[in-house]
Amino acid sequence: MTGREPTRLQRPDRDAPMVHAGRTPRMGRPGPRVPGRQAGVVLVVTLFMMGLLTIIGVSAIHMSTSHFRLVGNLQDANELEMAARAVIERYASENPNLNCANVAIPIEVHGRSICIAIDTRCVGMTPGDPEGSSLVDGKQVFDAHWEIRARPVGIDWSEGLLLHWGLVIPVSSFCPSCPAPTEVTCQ
Repeated sequence: MTGREPTRLQRPDRDAPMVHAGRTPRMGRPGPRVPGRQAGVVLVVTLFMMGLLTIIGVSAIHMSTSHFRLVGNLQDANELEMAARAVIERYASENPNLNCANVAIPIEVHGRSICIAIDTRCVGMTPGDPEGSSLVDGKQVFDAHWEIRARPVGIDWSEGLLLHWGLVIPVSSFCPSCPAPTEVTCQ
């Protein structure tokens, strides 16, 4: 055994060219890479990916929060509209012979007291039934067309909510001339 030939128990000399089964050694190929150079690139790529994932996560949370607020506002607007409809129906059933009115009526919605302003006015008259059944006690009956408007009072964000409701009521006299509505508040 010579001094330069490796045995199974000895490690080969690192400076000696590698020869594999009759091949010539490769010249000009760079030596082994130093792990310290790659560690910086991996760190930069990892930080970039973490930053990107953080931005995606924060924007997803922001979008879900804004959608949650939007849905909540729509639910509140729908509750106000239903409350206004309930107040109009209650007012019309309690006052079968409508007259000009500008009142505020409180109503309870899910434990919250809401004030709904009602404004009624006669917008026109038409002749009653032409078949002759429009006579009551010998008088001609007319159809009075009433407009009932309802809006919430005292709620800042509900400024644009205004509900119109039309009713036709047979009457034997003409519509009164209604004054312009004024600002009302609940007691």
